[in-house]
Parts: sequence; C-alpha cells; structure tokens
Amino acid sequence: MYSVLIVDDEYYICDGVASKLKRLHLPSIGEIRTCYSGEEAFDICRTYKPQIVITDIKMGGISGIELINRLNQILFPVRFLILSGYDDFDFVHNAFREGAYDYLLKPLLSEQLKEVVLRACKSLDENQNYEVHTRAGKFELARTLPELLQPDTAPLKSDRLIESLLEYMKHGLFSVIILAFDHPQEEAVINSSINNVYDYFEAQRDFRVLCSPVPYDKLFILLNFSKYNTFDSLYGAVKDLLHRITTDSTVAAVSAIGKAKEIVPLFYQADGLLARRISEGYGHIFTDSLPKETPLSSKLIEQVTTLFETLDLRSISCLETNMRYWFTKMSSGEIENFYNYTANYAGKILAERKTQQQDSIVFPPFSSFHNFAELEGMVFSKLRSVIELLTKDRDNMKTMAQMVQKYIDENYDKGITLSDIAANFSISYTYLSKMLHEHLGMSFVEYVTSLRMRLAVQLLKDPKLSIKEISAETGYDNQFNFSRAFKKQFRVSPSEYRKL
Repeated sequence: MYSVLIVDDEYYICDGVASKLKRLHLPSIGEIRTCYSGEEAFDICRTYKPQIVITDIKMGGISGIELINRLNQILFPVRFLILSGYDDFDFVHNAFREGAYDYLLKPLLSEQLKEVVLRACKSLDENQNYEVHTRAGKFELARTLPELLQPDTAPLKSDRLIESLLEYMKHGLFSVIILAFDHPQEEAVINSSINNVYDYFEAQRDFRVLCSPVPYDKLFILLNFSKYNTFDSLYGAVKDLLHRITTDSTVAAVSAIGKAKEIVPLFYQADGLLARRISEGYGHIFTDSLPKETPLSSKLIEQVTTLFETLDLRSISCLETNMRYWFTKMSSGEIENFYNYTANYAGKILAERKTQQQDSIVFPPFSSFHNFAELEGMVFSKLRSVIELLTKDRDNMKTMAQMVQKYIDENYDKGITLSDIAANFSISYTYLSKMLHEHLGMSFVEYVTSLRMRLAVQLLKDPKLSIKEISAETGYDNQFNFSRAFKKQFRVSPSEYRKL
C-alpha cells in the first residue's frame, strides 16, 4: 500500500482532497496525511516517506514546483501530482520539468482523482527509471550492486557495472557496510531503512552512497569518499549512523577501505564478519574478526571425517550432541571453519560419485545463517541426506563394480583406459579408480595387465603367432611396451618364455 501526503495552503481544499481520496477506498492507498505549506511538507518528509505527494502548484513560501525539487532529493519511490487551475499552463510545464508525474484540475472531481491516483499507483508498481541526482535515481543505480556479487558475472560485465557506478561515485576510496536483520523484511521496511541511510549521508556531504537490499534480510551500503584514509577516521564518521541502525534484531559489519576494483572483495569481507552473529548474537557492530583459538573445531572435523568414511548413522546422533555442546564454546571463525569443511567434504564426495540427487544437497553460505538454531538444523539435515545417499550408493557400488569388471573383461584387449570406462559409465575418474581398487583388490592398471598377461601366455603357445601379433592381440599399441610389461610380470621376455 502507498502512503499519500496532500499539500495546499488553503486548508479546506487540502482537507477536501483528503476526504475525497478516503471515500474512494482504493486498495493501493494506505495512510493519508495533510499539511498546509511547502515548508511543513518538507519537514514532515524528513521522517514520513510518502510514495504519492499531491501538491498545489501555487503556494505562499515554498511553491509546489520548489517542493517537488526538494522532495525529489529525499523521497523514493515517489510520484508527484500537482493541483492546478486552467490558467496555470506555464506553472504546470515547469512542474513537469522538475519531476511531476501528473496533474489534477481544480475544481477536483472524485472520478478524476481516482483515475490519476490509480495511474500513479500503477507507475509505482512498474518502478520506472530516474535520474541519478534524485533519490529515486540512487535507488535505481543501486540495483546494479547485487549483480556485481553474482559468481557467474563475466569480468567484462563486472567492469561495465563498476564503470556505471563510477559515473556517480567519483571519490577514490570505498568501504562497505552490511546491515543484516534477524529475519527477512517486507519491502516497505527495507525502503524505509534505505531512505534513513540516504538521509544520514546526504547531511554528512563527505560521502557518495548507494544502498541496496541483498536480498531482503541484508542491506548493502557502498560508501565512496576521499576524506577518510584510515579505518578509525572512517568509523568515526559513520559511528552515529551505525548506532542508529543497529538494534537488538540487527547487526552491522564494516569492511576495510579499498579502491573501486576491490568493491566485491570488500563486500565479502563485511559479509564474512556477519558470521559472528551466530556466536555473539544481534545488536553488535563488527569491524574485525578475532576468533578464539581452541581445538574444538578440529574435534568436530575428525568426527565428520569418520562419519563420511564409515557411513554409520549412529555416529550422527553423537555428532549432533557434540555440536550443540561445543558450538557454544567456539568462536564464529571456528564454527565457520567446521561448516565449510563439512560442506566441501560432502560436495567433493557427491561430485566424485556423480549422484543424481547431489544438486538437491546444497550447503548455503555460512554468512546467510541468522542464529545457532538455523545453522544446526541445516547441518543436521544435510548430513543425514548425504549419509543416506552415500549408504544407498555403497549398496549399489558392488553391483556397479561387477558391471565395470565385466566390461573390462570383455574389452581389455582393445586398449581401453580408465578415462574411457568413466565416460562410458558416467562415473568420475577418481570414484571409479577407488571403487575398482576396493572391489578388485588391485588398481585398474594392475588388473588389466594381469588379464593381458594371462592371454599372452595362451597366445605364446601358438608358434605361428609373432610377438608383434601377440602384442596387438593383447591390446598393446606396440611390441616394445608389450615386451616390457611381460618381462616385468614374468622376469623373462616373451621370446625367452616361449623357449621354456
């Protein structure tokens, strides 16, 4: 729902428009406020952020045109509707130049008001583009920030995005602040928070700032400045804002200072600091990472390794108990170390086996967790899913190994390689090698060589076959390699073996 502010220095007109609008009961319209001067409207909009402003074009003091100009700097999203008479053409023309969206003719009819307000609501829904010097323009430009953070963003596109930012952010130094909420927020709350950030920094005048949701439980605040070249001086300049926006249900993290090309690393540095909320809770401002040194994460890592190696589901309950006990004694850095190890280990094993369901077992970034409960629930759930898949995979492995062995037995004399078999059975090379070694009790090369040597011994009994022909029959690409392999196996050459 959109909030409305009605401004007219003739109170009966102002209140009349408000009454007409309320009687229309438009579902897109929420709170409606009134005021009787441009000065009062500007003061109200420092805290009240209406999305629709209906203003008289001619007022004493600040005119409607000047009001639109001023409010354009502090409101987003916003649509300005001007009240005018038939003889106000020049004023209306100037108002549109300043950013007016539509106009309403006096005397105002309810149907006209309904039509124009609905059109403004639809325009707000569609979120059209704006100039960067306005508040709306900053919102629009800030929408490019999340694109920079996409892992698949091509370097050329990333460079173009940064270039577009630098057209507005002309200072040489950058830092990133991330504000994180304890749960996803509605868009209205996010927009209100972003407007508060812009209000603060526009009063400072030492910064150029862009602010964007990433997605709706975090705010990405990109600071651009030249005056503050040490972290302490920067922190001193933003400390008041940080204390304002950080509450018992939020945390803030501040990155180091860097150049334009370091915007993305600065974001991930700040995002990494947010992980401290898991162990330290909300209501804090994080500026560095100082994890306590304890051996607890290594103990949990050992248990995870054992769990993956043994696939013993009984071990999960033990691991869960230890996690709940030790997590409260570990630093966020150690918890993150354990989490990343578990996620990477699981991902590696699933990738090796090319398990069909592996894409459904995705460990989210550590910094995305809001608290212990979320982290523990995710780890327990993913571990159980991985173990169940691996257990099923182990039960199927014997059958798969038998199929691969049969394939080798039928094709070993055709010069097949382990890579050929992996491709044929859609198995990773590493997993296939390990599976065969466990099943055969020897490596693939050793097994194929034994089959070839067994065949060679039989073929050598036929005096009509030359050594060269036998080497080809057993799958070797040349006689020299065959003879070398044969001598290594039997300690005599093929020719000498024939004479025995």
